[in-house]
Amino acid sequence: MTYNDWFDFSCHCKEARDGTVVVIGNFDGCHMGHQHLIKRAGDYAQSHHLPLLALTFQPHPRVFFGKSKPGSFVFTVPSQKDRALKELGVAMHLSQQFTADFAGLSAGEFIKTVLVKALYAKAVFVGENFCFGKDRGGSATDLKASLESCGVFCEMVSSVMFSDAWRVSSSMVRRLMAAGDMSELKEALCRPLLYEGTCVKGQGLGKQLGYATMNLAISADYPLKDGVYTAFVSFDEKRQIFAYKKASLGWPAVVNKGLRPTLMPSLGGKKGVKNGARWLEAHILDFPSVSDARNIGGVGHNVGVYFMDFLRPEQCFSDVDALAHQLSQDVERARLLHQSYDEEVLKNKLP
Repeated sequence: MTYNDWFDFSCHCKEARDGTVVVIGNFDGCHMGHQHLIKRAGDYAQSHHLPLLALTFQPHPRVFFGKSKPGSFVFTVPSQKDRALKELGVAMHLSQQFTADFAGLSAGEFIKTVLVKALYAKAVFVGENFCFGKDRGGSATDLKASLESCGVFCEMVSSVMFSDAWRVSSSMVRRLMAAGDMSELKEALCRPLLYEGTCVKGQGLGKQLGYATMNLAISADYPLKDGVYTAFVSFDEKRQIFAYKKASLGWPAVVNKGLRPTLMPSLGGKKGVKNGARWLEAHILDFPSVSDARNIGGVGHNVGVYFMDFLRPEQCFSDVDALAHQLSQDVERARLLHQSYDEEVLKNKLP
């Protein structure tokens, strides 16, 4: 169950009153480092027969203080985060509304009023770089000392290193997305990147050329590089965030993400460039029948796209024939890549 503020949680969550294990973070993307932190907390919770509670913040503090733009800084919507945390074994999720009042809590007030009194914390797990309280006045070391003086166990979990070179972080994940480095992105996330949205009406050009597409609006700030990708498309509204096997990912597809400048302006191209709007255009390889295509993936349907590999940057073509030729090449390359994906799409397992 998800709660929106600590007061609401304290009043209504009776099952937590014998104590909780609290893991704190923003968990944008629930990447490898987040998974490691949550697993440490989950192992402790299981061994002490206590529920695991994840404390996150909405909006992200950096967005609240105007240091980052929401679309480019946060790439996991709340509903995805809820499901990801549940898949990782979190029993309760407190998505704390980050307001001026909450930001004004001193480090001591946050510990005693929120963690100990409201959340019934018997143990708290944070990353080693965690800061908290008004003006980020408290460090992870301060948290550990203060909690242990209250009889609450606290562990500062070390960062996970990626390829022995970089600390895994949400910032690193965003950099990989912006570069279109899908191989390293899948490793950092321990899964394919999942984007979810609602189908909207497209231009119909792909259908005219024999490559019908489903169209999803996507924020201009979403940090994934514009271009053409292999992907899996899922119509299952109960789809998993941490999906590994092809059977749970959906239909093989080739997807274009970008401004949709497929043709020169004289031929009707570059729609959406003025306001920077982006689209995802997904062409599914080999629907088994026309009836299936009509019954799923229509306007208004909820669709998930699992991105696999980057094929090429987005291009603008001078004529329809050039576009059709490139689409045929994209589809051929996509087929070969999809054939190469093992039944276990990712070799990685949760740390």
